[in-house]
Amino acid sequence: MKYSAQSKQTLVRRYLSGKSVATLTAKHNIPRSTFYSWIKPYRKLKSSTDTEFSCQDYHNLKRLFDKLEEKLQVIKSHRMQSFAPLQEKLRTLEKLYGQHRTSCKF
Repeated sequence: MKYSAQSKQTLVRRYLSGKSVATLTAKHNIPRSTFYSWIKPYRKLKSSTDTEFSCQDYHNLKRLFDKLEEKLQVIKSHRMQSFAPLQEKLRTLEKLYGQHRTSCKF
């Protein structure tokens, strides 16, 4: 049986609220290994500063970091300054159009 993303999230929320894996997998006829793969992204990990985050949080932050890093490299490579006049920014951006996958907002 195929489960929708919403159904999977509902079952994971039940698990996170205290239901046991055995109960949920038996009731919905889901292999335990499959269910564990569903809950893996939502498991909370603790950092050295006792901050809790999930694997999904980590991947989202990593993606954001990579995107911001790319924007920074574009800005540095073209010596774009935030206080430059708008017309100068637009001329520089016009030259860069299509060269980078990052959309820059200045």
